[in-house]
Amino acid sequence: LHLPKHLVERIRQAPRLMVEADIDARVATILSDYQADQLTPEVVHPLIDKLPARVSNKDRAALRQAVDVSDWEAITRALIEVHYDPSYGRSMTGNFTGELVGSVDVSDLDFDATANACRSLAVG
Repeated sequence: LHLPKHLVERIRQAPRLMVEADIDARVATILSDYQADQLTPEVVHPLIDKLPARVSNKDRAALRQAVDVSDWEAITRALIEVHYDPSYGRSMTGNFTGELVGSVDVSDLDFDATANACRSLAVG
């Protein structure tokens, strides 16, 4: 996919809306969407090794231990907290400068209500 530079720049400067969910809802959603029970340490350990250097050796060791006992909830929670959220935060800070116009919490997973809340923020 290739977007023209001027379109990318406009997207980065556009007003932003933060969509949030509490950690328990996020973990539950991810675990319901993926078939973690089919994963094995032989498959997952090398993926842990490929995480960026920002993920500490202590966190990597904890992830490996959780994989060894198939504690997918702990693994998912840890990946959100030590990898995905920090990476996303850095990306948002560095790439998007538009005004933050509001936030919507989707922890209840009621996506129709979320869509309506987003629409009301967009209309102002």
